[in-house]
Amino acid sequence: IATWDLAAKEVGLPLHAMLGSRRTGVRAYASGLDFHLSDDDYCAFFAHADALGYTAFKIKVGHPDFDRDLHRLRLLADTVRPGAAIMIDANEAWDAKEALVKLEAIRRAGYELLWVEDPILRDDFDGLRMLRESVSWTRINSGEYLDASGKRALMMAGGTDILNVHGPVTDVMRIGWLAAELGIPVSLGNTFLEVGVHAACALPEVAWLEYSFQNF
Repeated sequence: IATWDLAAKEVGLPLHAMLGSRRTGVRAYASGLDFHLSDDDYCAFFAHADALGYTAFKIKVGHPDFDRDLHRLRLLADTVRPGAAIMIDANEAWDAKEALVKLEAIRRAGYELLWVEDPILRDDFDGLRMLRESVSWTRINSGEYLDASGKRALMMAGGTDILNVHGPVTDVMRIGWLAAELGIPVSLGNTFLEVGVHAACALPEVAWLEYSFQNF
């Protein structure tokens, strides 16, 4: 990061321009590590994010008590603006068949999801592909926990609809361009915004940037 920053300063450009800017802004969604919050604190957290102008929100799921996941989805829907985009992040809590059952239960409960992030183990490419093919009403977002070679293998296996990338500038740009060549949208995941927003503005297939309140 420091080397990229220095190089951009030497040529008098903001980093996003040096990386080949394609846009001056990118959609951001609000997320946080909300698992530990009480219901009241959880609602206050997302009400604050909604008041700031966010129109998309990601929550944690994967609790041993699935009714709690449904309860938190209901609280979110009652707290944020009508028509908001909702994402869920299971942090690999489920196996493939369990994920399929629970995603269908979420839909039957009336919740439309923009994506489900890391529903199962990161390297279960067959399971991720099965979910992609079986659950047509939402998208699979995966790859966050894989290194660059793992992300490539994930995409080649057809295991994700959206690739989650974050980390060092060089790695993010390389894998982001590969995703573009394969026609796979990218979301910039949990990263320091001072770095992530530059890559988000420079890569060709960026759909979303995560704003994680946990660090700020």
